[in-house]
Amino acid sequence: MARATFSTPVEDAYGQSVTLATTLAITGLINVRQGYRGLHMWCDADWKYLLTPKIHYVLFYNATAETFTNYTAQALDNDASTDVVLDGMIATDYLYILTTAPISGLGIDMDASAVNAVTAALDMEYYKTAGWTNVSNDVDGTDSPGATLSKDGTYVWDALTDATPIAKDDAVNGIFGFYGIRFTPNATLSASTRINGLMTIHNGTSYALVPANDDNDGERFNYDDDKVGTIQVLAVSATPVLAINHIKYKG
Repeated sequence: MARATFSTPVEDAYGQSVTLATTLAITGLINVRQGYRGLHMWCDADWKYLLTPKIHYVLFYNATAETFTNYTAQALDNDASTDVVLDGMIATDYLYILTTAPISGLGIDMDASAVNAVTAALDMEYYKTAGWTNVSNDVDGTDSPGATLSKDGTYVWDALTDATPIAKDDAVNGIFGFYGIRFTPNATLSASTRINGLMTIHNGTSYALVPANDDNDGERFNYDDDKVGTIQVLAVSATPVLAINHIKYKG
């Protein structure tokens, strides 16, 4: 049987696998790899996926110093040795996440050696026409027990229907035109609190269904690396294993 092939010379490939679940969990959120623009995925059982918006900026605002620190690379590099540093984050500090489209949640991968242990909750907001407002019906999967950012997890909220790109007059450290999420804690976080990676959760639920395959042909395509940030995957039933190859093209 003929199989699709990639039209541009391949320079590198990176493989991984994930055990799927029927409900969304952080293990079902896989960031695309920086500089890679192709995917080849297959599973021996039916599965489904969404491609979620890319994070273009992760900016920490220190209210005391009135300065911004850019942690975009650390949030997206798939490197366990680099972190988004929230050490001792106070209630007037903010972490801004700027994306290409609205999202309905975040996957938050904590540095296991630097989790928050203080009783605190996050105030999660999104940008809409000339201002910031609270998300609705948010559920913090990083909370345990009563301490936000104490473990890996998803932080989800109702789909955003009125989010707008950040206006020039409300630019975040000079950046506008992206959709914005920001959060601040309601109490000072632990002195060592660090996020290893951030993933986006799609604003919708219309998953693309992929039938089971037994010939390893699977699902393969190129994606727009300026728009796509995360692969959001679910099993249709049970807990099958999904194989994922990230493809890097020459040039």
